Amino acid sequence: MRREYPEPHLCISPTQPPAVQDDYGVSVRFKILRVGATVSRPASRDARRRGCTCPVEENRGGGGWDVADDEQLKGFWIDEECAVHRAGLSQG
Repeated sequence: MRREYPEPHLCISPTQPPAVQDDYGVSVRFKILRVGATVSRPASRDARRRGCTCPVEENRGGGGWDVADDEQLKGFWIDEECAVHRAGLSQG
C-alpha cells in the first residue's frame, strides 16, 4: 500500500519555521544545506543505511531542491526525529 503524504508547507521566517505534522505523526522542517562530497544528503541511500528517516519522495531520493544559483545549496525536508540529520535543525 502506498502512503499518501499531505502537501508540505514552506514557511520562510527569520526564526525557526513551524514544523509540519502529517496524519502519521511525522514532523518535518525545510532546511537549506550546503552539500558536497562529504555531506550525507537527507533521504539518500547512504544516509538511509546510516538510519536516516527523512522523507524519500519529498527529498527526491537525496537530490534535494534547488534554492539558489549556487549548485551546493539545496533544500531538504528533515524529519525532526531523524538520528542522522536532526542535529542540523538547531544549527543556523
